[in-house]
This record gives sequence, structure tokens and C-alpha cells, in this order.
Amino acid sequence: MRNLGIDPSKILKCCAHIILGVDHAIDKVFKNTEQKIGVHNLLEVTAGERIFTSPSSSIHTLGLIAIAKLLSPSHAQHSVSLYNDFKSWMANNGLKADGFRGFMANRFGRIAELAQEYLTWRGSIQAFFNAVVDINSNKLVLAVSTFIQNDWFTCCSEIYSKMGELMIFPMMEILGIDKRGDERNADRTWAGVKGFFDSKLVDLNELMVERKEHPRSGKDRLEGAVIEEVIDAVKNQLSKTDYFTRSEGETSGEMKYAPLTNLGCESEFSKLDHQIKASGGSTSIQTHSRKNILVSAGLLVDSDFESKSLEDRNASWKWARCSDEVKKVQKLEADFLATVRSAKKLALRKKEDLKKKRASKTLAVLEKCKTHGGPMTPNNLEALSELNENQLLAEISYLRLTIAPDIRQMRRVKADGKFKMEKFSMDELRASIRNALRPEDNVSTDIDTLLMNAL
Repeated sequence: MRNLGIDPSKILKCCAHIILGVDHAIDKVFKNTEQKIGVHNLLEVTAGERIFTSPSSSIHTLGLIAIAKLLSPSHAQHSVSLYNDFKSWMANNGLKADGFRGFMANRFGRIAELAQEYLTWRGSIQAFFNAVVDINSNKLVLAVSTFIQNDWFTCCSEIYSKMGELMIFPMMEILGIDKRGDERNADRTWAGVKGFFDSKLVDLNELMVERKEHPRSGKDRLEGAVIEEVIDAVKNQLSKTDYFTRSEGETSGEMKYAPLTNLGCESEFSKLDHQIKASGGSTSIQTHSRKNILVSAGLLVDSDFESKSLEDRNASWKWARCSDEVKKVQKLEADFLATVRSAKKLALRKKEDLKKKRASKTLAVLEKCKTHGGPMTPNNLEALSELNENQLLAEISYLRLTIAPDIRQMRRVKADGKFKMEKFSMDELRASIRNALRPEDNVSTDIDTLLMNAL
């Protein structure tokens, strides 16, 4: 909108996206910490010969999503679900299950709510798995069994739940997200939201300083790093809306009626975006409802048409289908569709060219790896210790082009108020290669010491 020359004071951003920004910030800190410590020191990645990790998400996020799928009432009819079994087991063992409604997935604040729910029922879930569940029955059960016994996963859940209480849940309350919107809130205005963020950022900053300057444990240091990233994320999101950067909190007459969130509008935009992507970058008139066109034109619904005789209606309908004006429109549509088909052909040729270039690049990287005895395989990983940085980067490039497209070698960090990309250390590069080829684990139960050393 700024590129279109719209007055910045007239631009409003959906406030609910700030919650997604907070989720991303927390997950980013967890993921970077896992990379520094080494996933093999935190999680049994060889469980079932499957790697329950992802280059784009932290162990914690993956674990909660897996637990939610296994113990969600919405999946209760699926053969993989253990929701009904878990509730029956608690009832048979005299455990109170009145408050357990299953792990509900919702769009905003989902991970924080799942973390809180997991901590509430953690003991019962672990006992249920120990007493009843065959952990090797399928991959999802095996993954969940690995996560719920993991100290790092529990540590992340505790921090995430605390961030939910400090930031995410109050944000959902003031914005009226989910069922919270049914309750009246006098602060559910732009001025109220601005005041909320102004005071909340001050509180978070004080807590961050305390955790970073006087940490009592490695968990405190991790919590301080999380809060710092959350503060940066919230400030960045607020900077997108001119109103939040002003010193005064007064709202104009028009702004008083502007919604704090526009989820319905964004949902429609996402549908349009999906249609455009599915059609190769363009979409034709036929992908949209023709009813909308008829309603906007008013041809079949205006009072003049409805009051006409049957003969006159048929004549109007015939004109709307066969007139010269319609033929011109149909020609424009045909020309447009021909352009779309041509664009699809060009896109296909471009994909073919890219595949050839990728194959050529893969061969070039392969030759580079051969100069130092590579590429690495699960059988010669001991040679990793002898490779220098450039050789390790060459190995990662080869893995990215072949079996590990999401393997990482850099992270984004903030230095002197600016973001920059930081290259992984040699040990981190070796760990990335090792986990991509032959994951091993040396899981430590002393998470606090690992965090103190890493942070």
C-alpha cells in the first residue's frame, strides 16, 4: 500500500498477526539454541530410524503438533488417535478427567495453549504411555513417546506457557480472538491496544534485563533470550502501523470504527492467492463466482428486469449472451486465457531449464567434494573432523541439492540494532551433516548445564 502512495496514517495492519510474530520469535530462539547445543544432545533423533526434527521448526513446535494430533477429539475417529483410549484409561484408574477436552488446535495462540495443556496433563500422559501404549505401533506414537519423555521439550513447554501468560493470552483477550470475543472489553479499541502494548513492552523489558543480567540457571538465560526476541518482533510488527508509532493515543472518528483484526478479509485474500498460485501466476474470470458478476451488474436482479414480460426477459437474456458487446467481452476473455496458457508453457520450460541447471550445479559440487575425499556418506562420517570450513560448506551444498533441501548453514542474528546472517560454527556444520546422513544421539538430562554453556 505504501508503494501505491497511500497515506501511512490510513494504513492499518491486522493486530492478530502480532501473535503469529511472537510465536515465530519464540520458535526461532528455540531452533537456534538447538543448533548451538546440537540436536543429538537434546533429543533421541534415531528413534525408530526416523528423525523427528525439522530445519524450519523447533523440536518443541513439532512435538506439540504431534501430541495435538494424537490426543485431539477432532481426530478421535481416526485409527491413529488415542484420545478415547486416554480418557477411558483415566476413568478406569480413578483419575479426574473432567477438565480434559483434548488438545484443541486454533489459528492464533495455538502453540501456547497446547504447551499449557501438555504441562497440565503431562504426568497422566506419561503414565498412560507407560501402562498401555505400544510405542512402536506407528510413527506418530513413536514420535510422541520420544517427545513426552524429553527434558528439553518440557523446558521449552514451560517457557512457552509462561510467555502465553505474559503476552499471548492477554493479547488474545484484548483483541477478542476465538471465544474471548464473546466477552465485552472496554479496552478493545485502537487506543486500548496501543496502551496495552506500551505498558506490556515495559514489563517485558524489565523481566528480560533481570533474566539476562542475573540468571539463576540456564533456563533463565533461555527465557531472557526468548523475551528479547519477542520484544523485537512486537516492535517490528507495531512499526508497520503508523498509529502505533505516534506519541499520542487519540483516534480519529473514522478509526473508531476500524476493526482491530481483519481475519475474514485475509481469508478471502488467501483464497485468491491460492487460486493465482494454482493457475501458474494468473487467474481467469472462470475461477470466480459468476453470481458476483451478475449481482454487481444488476442485470437479472434489478426491478426493471423483474417487471418485464417473459418475452422481454428472454430478449434481454439473449442480448446478454449473443450481442456484439458480449462477443467482444468473450474475445477479451479468450485472449486472456490464451495468454495464461502461453505463460504456463513458458513456466514449464523454465522449470525444465532450472532442472538442467540444478543437475549441472550438483555435478560441479560433487566434483568439488571429491577433491577432499567426499561426498560424505553414513559409512565415512569419521572423516568430518578432518575437513576445513570450505569443505564442510561444500558438503552441505551437496546435501542441499540431493537429500536434505532444508539443511541450514547460517542463522539471522541482531548486532548493533541491525540484522545480519551469521555462519554456523565448525562444530555446528559437522552436526548438521551428521544429522542429515546418520543421526546419532548422546542425550543429556542436564539441560541447565547445556543452556549455560550455549547462552
